[in-house]
Amino acid sequence: MKKIIYLSIFCTIVSAQGLELEGKKITPKKSTAPMKQLVDDNIAATIILDSKKSVLRWKGGLKFVNNDHTGTLKIKQGRLLINQDKNFTRGKIQVNMMSMKNTDMEPGKGERLVGHLRGDDFFHVDLFPTATLDIQTSKIMGKTSSDLYKVKIEGNLTIKGVKKPITFDAEIDLDSPIKKATGTIIFNRADFGIQYRSEMHMGNPDSFWNQLRSVRDTTKDRVIRDEIEVEFEIFSIAGMLRK
Repeated sequence: MKKIIYLSIFCTIVSAQGLELEGKKITPKKSTAPMKQLVDDNIAATIILDSKKSVLRWKGGLKFVNNDHTGTLKIKQGRLLINQDKNFTRGKIQVNMMSMKNTDMEPGKGERLVGHLRGDDFFHVDLFPTATLDIQTSKIMGKTSSDLYKVKIEGNLTIKGVKKPITFDAEIDLDSPIKKATGTIIFNRADFGIQYRSEMHMGNPDSFWNQLRSVRDTTKDRVIRDEIEVEFEIFSIAGMLRK
């Protein structure tokens, strides 16, 4: 009899607890773990260059006579990777050598000059239609009075299939949706096998100068500078991409 009484009391207590739990509103427990970011700030962002707005302005001329020529080139395509510290981790810019134009001469003379520059004496664009700048690293050196970043960039320049290291400075607007970079790259054409009328190779019996019958002193006005300047004004497409 006592067992039956104890069993009845136990069943009553369990039933009451079940009803009490049903009456309570159960809410999910909040997690104290931090939410995972959809985009990791440590992942380098991709900047895509605007090939239509960007322009390269080249300058070259005679060494001993004040006779420079100028022109333009267009970018074929370009992408740069930039980290959260606003330094480039790598990038590639391809230049369309077929887009070369002259800007300082009348059309007929300018076209003849560009035709020569496109030939195998110079850039041989039929065989090498693209020049490439591979950016390896960059370092922010400070800011200008206009709040632009002063950046030192290191990479490799490839012209006519020859790759050479290069370092240059740029002023870059890194804070705007559309990035803009300006500066000047100077390279020695002889480093890339372009020897035509080069002072560096005047003593080379296999060079252009050996074909001249006049003496060296009377041919100085025909020497073309080995250094070629390329002033760049580069724009990006608005925004950046992250994987």
